[in-house]
Amino acid sequence: MNYQRILEKTRPVGRALTLRLPALVLASGLFWPLIAVVSRGITLTGMYEESLGYRYFYSLRQIHDDHPYVFLPQGQIIDLAHQLIQGCLTLAGYPPENLFPRIDVFSYISLALPYCITVVAFSVFARRLPTLTARVLAALWLLIPYYDRGLYGYYFLLQPDYFNWIWPAGLVSVVLYAGLHEDAVKAWTWRDALTLGLFAALAAALKVTLVVYPASVALTWLVARPGFRKSCMMAVVAIATAVAGYLIILLALHHGDLSYVGRFFQDQRRFLASSASVSMPYSSWVATVVRDRWLIGAAALCPFLIALLLYVVRRRTWVAALAGLGLGSLVCQLLLYMRFSQSTRFEAVVFTFCLGLSVFSLALPRLPSLEPRVPAPAWRSSFAPSVFGPVWLLCTPSILSRWPATVAACARWRSFILPRRAWRRF
Repeated sequence: MNYQRILEKTRPVGRALTLRLPALVLASGLFWPLIAVVSRGITLTGMYEESLGYRYFYSLRQIHDDHPYVFLPQGQIIDLAHQLIQGCLTLAGYPPENLFPRIDVFSYISLALPYCITVVAFSVFARRLPTLTARVLAALWLLIPYYDRGLYGYYFLLQPDYFNWIWPAGLVSVVLYAGLHEDAVKAWTWRDALTLGLFAALAAALKVTLVVYPASVALTWLVARPGFRKSCMMAVVAIATAVAGYLIILLALHHGDLSYVGRFFQDQRRFLASSASVSMPYSSWVATVVRDRWLIGAAALCPFLIALLLYVVRRRTWVAALAGLGLGSLVCQLLLYMRFSQSTRFEAVVFTFCLGLSVFSLALPRLPSLEPRVPAPAWRSSFAPSVFGPVWLLCTPSILSRWPATVAACARWRSFILPRRAWRRF
């Protein structure tokens, strides 16, 4: 009787642990470089002088200048947040005319803000995962692009620019894909259209290329949901909402001046025309990228892999999901081809990792329980690996090779194993 009471008291603690521990793992991976910088009193104005300089001085100018027009090709919603940070710093006793330590505090807060939003978005997604193992692996999965040496993601981890805002946009799309099995039987509603339109407006205000996330979700909903005519009408409503929301953000950024908004679109058109450049034929470029770093090669090969899967998969929900994710991966590949820079590489890799999380969340309802109540039988060696765990193990040899004992222990876990017959369910 006493044991039963103890178990009843410890169940809430165990549930809170399974929900908070993965978020803590992700937060520690995101925040520890920033904590190390702040604790040592290191300034970021030297290494990131370009990004930090125009983000700091542009936001300061838009608050105190009489003619506050400045051209920002991306990150309009970020600049609104930076203006709010500037106002809070002034109220906190940091005068605008003093560069230090105001710019350092500005850089620290502008980095911590997207980290906190990423952790919150991940916590919402992690509630859909059934086990603590899956949630912790998902948190580690999100950290791989930042800590892979070939991608130089650790450089973006402390850069106070739009790079750290990509994961929140990607996680919103992952959450929408995770509910596709329930949403596929429902027709589009006005609430869905307005939500998707608001998501698209915020993504465009982060960076125009990030519209690939809501666009992939929109195509998936068009294919999966019943009532094609109503879905098309709701898609038009979502587009109109996105355009209106984006214009409202621009008006808020430029303090309601319509002439500045028109000038912004002219400068944006010139910027986009000058940024695209193609240096080699497409086939040669694909062959070169595949031989490059493994993360970039995987991002470039994703459209071809999804095209092959579309010939195999017959279930409507999976066809819709692969169609939307395939469109997004194709757009990311074209962006890589047109502008093969470090920033577009990072964006393409993050989309590929969001694609993996989306597929995993969709596969969960069709997988058997990842934590059985009985021990695994002796014939478990004949089982095939599951979708998520071994993929993460194979994709991070440089990290996990340092802990062979941990890898050996993980290989014995029943949570990583799936019967071969379960693959036939797809």
